[in-house]
Amino acid sequence: MSSLRQMLVFATVVENGTFAAAAEILNISPVAVSKQISSLEKKCQQTLFNRSTRRMAITDFARQYYQACKKTIHSMQEAEKLVESQSDKLQGSLKIHCLPFNTGHCIFPLLKTLTKQHPSLSVQITIGDDIPNLVEKDIDLLIGYSPKQVGTKQNLRCCQLFSTEYALAASPAYLKETGM
Repeated sequence: MSSLRQMLVFATVVENGTFAAAAEILNISPVAVSKQISSLEKKCQQTLFNRSTRRMAITDFARQYYQACKKTIHSMQEAEKLVESQSDKLQGSLKIHCLPFNTGHCIFPLLKTLTKQHPSLSVQITIGDDIPNLVEKDIDLLIGYSPKQVGTKQNLRCCQLFSTEYALAASPAYLKETGM
């Protein structure tokens, strides 16, 4: 693993021209960069940079070595991207059933965010007041029902994610007109 680290430090020095610039980009000290380069030079048994008090020049061997390092670094970054893309992404199908209230202004915005973050996830949503048979309908998630309502009917494992308090409000004129 130290060889990969040394290659990364070396390539960063080549691309930025100085040990100090590479150190800043890699968030390490210039002394640490110098030690990595010295260690790499010993390992390669080659001088990578001709240094003087005023300038630093890359050697012919270092130019060739840089090209090889870039390929290795690129391959490593591609492998990391592949791992990240698989570990962070949800994929497959998610079937949700929920009560009508709060669906438009609460559930749909969350689903929009979820599907944007995970484009490989297919989400199907049904809305209704009844509690469907989750096994028959192949529903993964039921939102808006109390655990007591669902768990006793279908012998499912339920948990309460959050609770809310609702208040029904009506104007006196509406109540007078409808008699409620």
